[in-house]
Amino acid sequence: MPRQDRIERRTELDDPAAHVERADLNLPPDFALPDSVLLLERPTAAELDGSVADLFVKYWRLLFHAAAHRELNRSLAGITEAALRERVERIGPAAFEEARNVLVQDGYLTAKADATAAYAEFAAVFYEMRFFNPALVAVYFPSLPMVAAVEKVLAADLDGPKLFAATRPAGAPDPAPKTDDQADESHDYYFRLER
Repeated sequence: MPRQDRIERRTELDDPAAHVERADLNLPPDFALPDSVLLLERPTAAELDGSVADLFVKYWRLLFHAAAHRELNRSLAGITEAALRERVERIGPAAFEEARNVLVQDGYLTAKADATAAYAEFAAVFYEMRFFNPALVAVYFPSLPMVAAVEKVLAADLDGPKLFAATRPAGAPDPAPKTDDQADESHDYYFRLER
């Protein structure tokens, strides 16, 4: 999936009927949808023909990121500017600004996003990388303090380990990130930075 599409494709919907036909959900007519619905794109034919384990992990990762946004939207509702500024100070203002720029460049965040949206996207992406491909944390966010220090700040708003366990599909294998000798996200990101 192109990175620019991530903003649109990972969305929490308060009214899914406004975005999708009920028949497309393949649900019984009497099935009551919950108050909040997380929609993920349907796998392509090539993905369905590929590794089941890889597909499980891909969709676990998508679900984790979308669920992280749902939880962050709840926990950050009504956050004061001072409380948000305190979190950014603990992460490091320069490191946070660098992270924000990376998120904008990589299509996770719009340039006009406010500070709360930037913090929420940073938290979702940081935890996603932390659990699904930990080597990318330092590649995407080189100025951050130690991972444990960032997790301590983010824990006020999101229990990442609990959400990681809660979103795991039944039968999904542990994430197995590609090594540096394989074509992976870190190489792609490096070449984008170089350009």
